[in-house]
Amino acid sequence: MPTYDYECQACEHHFELVMKMSEFDAKMKPTCPECGAEKQSIRVFVTAPMVNFPGDGWATKNNRIAGQMRAKNKRLKEKEREQKGDGMIPKLAPNVGGERVDSWSEAAKLAKSKGKSTSGYEKYARKEKANKL
Repeated sequence: MPTYDYECQACEHHFELVMKMSEFDAKMKPTCPECGAEKQSIRVFVTAPMVNFPGDGWATKNNRIAGQMRAKNKRLKEKEREQKGDGMIPKLAPNVGGERVDSWSEAAKLAKSKGKSTSGYEKYARKEKANKL
């Protein structure tokens, strides 16, 4: 509830009243408890109530918790990604019809000698050659 500070203009005495905003009427002014001055001789000052949230503080606590949740979700996503693939990423091995060879260029030569298409092997052979340089 707000505090309404009053000052009597006749005797300059300060006093305050605490009341709900719904109960306050700007026309209603109490008489001065010191000199009993009329209602017209009093000035009103309104002060807002002091609000104190003990502890961490709500806004900073919410921001801190949000940061912790982002970090936790990031860790969980990484774990999920690892579990989905079981940490294994299949690699293509150079082979022609199940017959394994040491390099993609050898696989292209073997495929050509067997009368098969070499277009798929040549792409990997170029990459393999570029990585060796």
